[in-house]
Amino acid sequence: MAYDTVLSMWRAVFLNTLAFPVFLFIIVGLVASLLHLNKLAHIVLVTILSAFIGLAVSALLAAVPSLLIAAIYSSIPADMSSVEAAVLGSAQGVAIGMLNSGILHRVL
Repeated sequence: MAYDTVLSMWRAVFLNTLAFPVFLFIIVGLVASLLHLNKLAHIVLVTILSAFIGLAVSALLAAVPSLLIAAIYSSIPADMSSVEAAVLGSAQGVAIGMLNSGILHRVL
């Protein structure tokens, strides 16, 4: 039961954190290609893709401790909202930081 709770939290982390860069990549990439802005499309592709990879890695690393706790201890409190909030916050914080640094690196 507790292991299922952690796995559902892990899935929620991936869905919530990885949906944003994919959506942003699709929308901005389509707009840039429609406007024939090849340089902007390239910058968006590299920046969003690097943020997407960073998100996947950070979400995995943030979810591993929770999965280990579930494997070691058979009883985890039913209220996982604080753990989920911490995992989501750390993964999104890393992603936003990577996205900002990628954009600043390409602008400067």
